Amino acid sequence: MFGAELEPLRFANVHRHFASHCVVMPRWHRLLMIVALLLVIGGVVGWGWARSKAFPSSVSVPPAGSGSATALSEQGVGDQREVELPLVGKVSVHALKIGASVVGGFIVGWLLRAFIKLMLLVVLAIVLMVLGVLYFTGHNLDLSGVREHYPTALVWLSDQGVQALKTLWHQFPSTGGGAVGAFLGFRRG
Repeated sequence: MFGAELEPLRFANVHRHFASHCVVMPRWHRLLMIVALLLVIGGVVGWGWARSKAFPSSVSVPPAGSGSATALSEQGVGDQREVELPLVGKVSVHALKIGASVVGGFIVGWLLRAFIKLMLLVVLAIVLMVLGVLYFTGHNLDLSGVREHYPTALVWLSDQGVQALKTLWHQFPSTGGGAVGAFLGFRRG
């Protein structure tokens, strides 16, 4: 299993390289990945349990002859009501986000390290395609509205920074978990 690191990486033997990376990574990496996987499993189980408690499965089905929309709405089938999830449901959703972000970031980080030349070529091709589409279709960025709304470029830049920080703060569990996972996957054990 450790011999997979010595042979050249090909798409046919990716699973062996990934498995050998998981085996030889440091203990604290392994422990963090186990915690992330437990968060994913616990999040899925807790979310499913909370959803089953919040939405009972006893739905009355109308008789076979009354398949009209009015018969369905009279019996309350299809009503969209917002139901408050219990605390376990709320916590499990966040645990699932964090755990899935760490695991997803780990996989993406490992793929970036394993196929760094290919990934750089893909990113370069995507950037060139976007620039080509913008150039050949005549699309350009119209910043005249920005000039009217903001008195100086520094005010605009500070406003964009504040908006980016707010977005990052709202997505912090996912972003932070993904960054930690990408670090663990990219770092060679």
